[in-house]
Amino acid sequence: MKDTQTKNRFIELRSQGISYEKIATELKVSKQTLINWSKELQLEILNLRAIQLEALQEKYFLTKEKKVEFIGNILNSLKAEADKRDLSKLSDRELFELILKYSEKLDKEIVPVTFMAEEERSLIDYDTTVTDRKTWSA
Repeated sequence: MKDTQTKNRFIELRSQGISYEKIATELKVSKQTLINWSKELQLEILNLRAIQLEALQEKYFLTKEKKVEFIGNILNSLKAEADKRDLSKLSDRELFELILKYSEKLDKEIVPVTFMAEEERSLIDYDTTVTDRKTWSA
């Protein structure tokens, strides 16, 4: 039986989508053993893959929070520019169209805030979005 370090390396490589053949060569383990480990360690592999995907989304501003922050910063910059300009270089129409465009983008990223009762906690599917969850109102 292989040690924990080898299995952890397998989880890491498999979560990155590396083929059984390449993993077998690196770890010097048969493909059949890797297939068995894959069944045994499926949850760990999927969780690590989810963590890696979340990091990638955050890096490239794909999370909802990052999008809202990014668009909000652009909108604030446009508004600040509008406040300090005489609008001679950019027509009023162009500047206001930009403000409207980014305001609309920001509105699309807004997610309603939801609350849950304590007894609903077990119903949470952590892979769904906030808007998919059952809401609780006071």
